[in-house]
Amino acid sequence: MFKMCQIFLDELLDSEGKVAAFYKRLMESDDYQEDLEEIKIEQHGKKNENKSDNKKKSAPKWFDMRAPLPPGSNSTISCSDWSGCGPGLDSFMWEFQECSLLTVQTGLSDKSMFPPRPFRLDWLDNHCQAKFGVSPQPYALVEEWGFDDLVGHGASYILFTNGLDDMWSYGCHLQNVSDTIVTLNFPNGAHHSDINHAGPHKEDTDNLREGYGQITNILTQWLKDIRVAGTSY
Repeated sequence: MFKMCQIFLDELLDSEGKVAAFYKRLMESDDYQEDLEEIKIEQHGKKNENKSDNKKKSAPKWFDMRAPLPPGSNSTISCSDWSGCGPGLDSFMWEFQECSLLTVQTGLSDKSMFPPRPFRLDWLDNHCQAKFGVSPQPYALVEEWGFDDLVGHGASYILFTNGLDDMWSYGCHLQNVSDTIVTLNFPNGAHHSDINHAGPHKEDTDNLREGYGQITNILTQWLKDIRVAGTSY
């Protein structure tokens, strides 16, 4: 992603040159090759068994505009998540979640770098019906699990972590809810960097590395408290 952004900061390239350089680098990426492979699977029902290990030498000369599209029938470049769904089967599953129970009501304001686009539930409903034949249920999880009043519904021993450089953090709990529903915020944490199951990593920021220690200490103490109390959750 950093290398992609650097292309658009290159003052020696004009607009057409930046777009051309962007697609050229995209075509050389492993992600693009995987997207093309998923298109073949979707169209022909099986994986290409003769795929060469030497991907770069056999890279296509033209960018396949289907590659950024989510898979499945009735796919469009617009998806249920207006921040972008991406290609591949992962995006297909993510979009179905947004079209059913995990409705994220996000829009684009006139202060963003994108054209203004306020959230509209009627647009989402039409899109989801065309794509999956389902309608979004934006309040189902709240009604089922009591997310609007965790303490009142008896919830406990929940640890929320947020990377504050991730835009999704704005829709999360940023402060402790109770003594056993707590929040850890990482000022320079990025998207998913706070939930890497293999961490801490040598390339993580200092506060992320410290955060893994805090997480370990909190969970360890909770397990001790539960064991002493003789209860299970």
